[in-house]
Amino acid sequence: AASTTCTSRGLGVGASCTLGLAFAPQAAGPRSANLVIGASPGGTVGATFTGTGIVTQALIASPATFDYGSVDVGTTTAPHRFTITNAGTVATGPLASRGFEGANPGAFAGVAASSTCDDLAAVGLAAGASCDIDITFTAQAAGPNTASLTFSAAPGGTVSIQLAGTGNSPAHLTLAPAAHDFGSV
Repeated sequence: AASTTCTSRGLGVGASCTLGLAFAPQAAGPRSANLVIGASPGGTVGATFTGTGIVTQALIASPATFDYGSVDVGTTTAPHRFTITNAGTVATGPLASRGFEGANPGAFAGVAASSTCDDLAAVGLAAGASCDIDITFTAQAAGPNTASLTFSAAPGGTVSIQLAGTGNSPAHLTLAPAAHDFGSV
């Protein structure tokens, strides 16, 4: 922050002081302000300040990561709800998803019937608004399964949800020997 050396006592002949100002816009777009300083005697002096407010990343995901735990290969979990929120002070542009990406994108699926994020592809999220998406995990292979789901908006930024789950191999029972002859008893 810029420092200020000016005081309310006034300035002597030929003296000067420094007035520190900062630009902290509350909304996107061009902004301007006028500063007028007056003294008697001395008159007034003014300056105009301009700047452009930009939208910083406003989209956030809650939770941003989720581990579905261990399930048998081929088993689908109950859906888990994720919330995408516009934490910015202005509306985002249209909300888009790149779909599931990563090592095992097919192991995760959105539940279309309960997702409210799909409805925002044309309009975006208002400031402070949110949408929900429910995601299930179906282990496709034994071991770790991972993917991410990314949403973006311009303006608004990009946010990713990191997903994980572990596939368990189903139990295979065997009996050895498969047959046994006890003979005559």
